Amino acid sequence: MRNIVPTLLIIGALAPAVAGAAVEDDKVMAKPCAYVLASSPEENTNAYGSKFSAGRTVDLTLSVLLPTTFTGEHQLALRVYTPNGSLYQELAVPVASPGTAKAHGLQTRTLPGYPRAKKVVIPQEVSYLNQRFYRVDVPFPVGGTLITSNGLYGKWRITAHLDGADDACGAAAQIVITE
Repeated sequence: MRNIVPTLLIIGALAPAVAGAAVEDDKVMAKPCAYVLASSPEENTNAYGSKFSAGRTVDLTLSVLLPTTFTGEHQLALRVYTPNGSLYQELAVPVASPGTAKAHGLQTRTLPGYPRAKKVVIPQEVSYLNQRFYRVDVPFPVGGTLITSNGLYGKWRITAHLDGADDACGAAAQIVITE
């Protein structure tokens, strides 16, 4: 019997519109899915949004919210696609649930394709939409990058992947980057 698992990958401004979305997929059961929320301290401190000005934004913070049932060690990758659909960048971080990280004394981990070990991220427990989640923050540079020098403005797509999976663990999130 297949289980229906809520799998939401959204930008905060879209949360109420898709809060009831569900995906039926056995692969999703093996990997927790997440909300992806974007924020920029330069634009609106402590608030998630879906539209950002490259002229005012140095870095975006992409916050991935994982269910509190998330356990073990994993590789979390965010694939960021330009408005024309090309892969712009993959941002990968090693993540370990709080209990796992403490039990194993995890500090760094080598990821495929990265020359140096990266610090293991231990998610913070947070509340969002009256639910508890683990949050992993991943910086995404905007100001002074190819985004501004090549005018890559428009609707960007972000997908989350766990443990090297080709398939995203939920629907693509979208943000708009303007001049």
